[in-house]
Amino acid sequence: MEIRKFYSDERETYRRQDHIWFLAECARNSLDLHKDYYEVLLGTAQWLVSRCDDEVLTLGIAGGQGSGKSTFSHLLLKAVEYISDKRGMMLCLDDFYLTHAERQRLSKSIHPLLATRGVPGTHDVEMMSSVINRIRHGESVQVPEFNKAEDDRSGFRRVQGGEIDFVIFEGWCWGATATTENDLIEPFNNLEVEQDSKGIWRNYVNDQLERYQSLFDTQLSIFLQVPDIAAVLKWRWLQEQGLPDGSRKMSKSAVSEFIQYYERITVRMLAESPQKSDIVIKLDHQHQFFSAVLKD
Repeated sequence: MEIRKFYSDERETYRRQDHIWFLAECARNSLDLHKDYYEVLLGTAQWLVSRCDDEVLTLGIAGGQGSGKSTFSHLLLKAVEYISDKRGMMLCLDDFYLTHAERQRLSKSIHPLLATRGVPGTHDVEMMSSVINRIRHGESVQVPEFNKAEDDRSGFRRVQGGEIDFVIFEGWCWGATATTENDLIEPFNNLEVEQDSKGIWRNYVNDQLERYQSLFDTQLSIFLQVPDIAAVLKWRWLQEQGLPDGSRKMSKSAVSEFIQYYERITVRMLAESPQKSDIVIKLDHQHQFFSAVLKD
């Protein structure tokens, strides 16, 4: 079922009012989004509200770099609060990166590629697990914040417990599963050929994914399906150009190499995640929503 139909069936009488709200949110956040975006957004929000009950509901949102996970997650949170009395919060996998110093230690003790943030094994899984459990039990908690421009943890923010109906978790590899050892024998790209010839890094990353599985066990899931890895490179480069002046910006060639850290898992998720997700939102090469299907 197209999630747009879910929206039309549930909120037809509010269409004009919803569109005005959506345009205001876009203006507030300096966003230029396609006119059909709000129907997918509001349809997803209506679906999420219908699934809320007395317990804290958990929703995982995954997708390749540059797919728009953070924007969609943020607007979805706002949309749910706009159409209902439900209150939620958003957690980002990126905020749980190990500190720069911790990754440097990993790079020296296991493999140099682990100095670069992003892949499984470069997050503080124990901290993330503790935060999630405390939120589910209605407790206040300190949530870390990560400054990508400085490539390090910048501090913590306090989240008040007790009044949360749902939590959105967004992350590029949310829901990914480990592969077989045989699948890791051959290098996947130039990065693995030139810097991981013995397979130490990719095997370590694959093993670490097992530690994430309990975290990925959310009640609901959404997958933003990018058209291909070339689109990921294009959109990630656009993100880099949008960083504030004075930030440590990567060159296009550096972004291309950076994407290769994620490529193996991203390609596997493109094949596997659509079958496992409650909603699959397909993006075209113009970064527009091509379709948004709710699993029957």
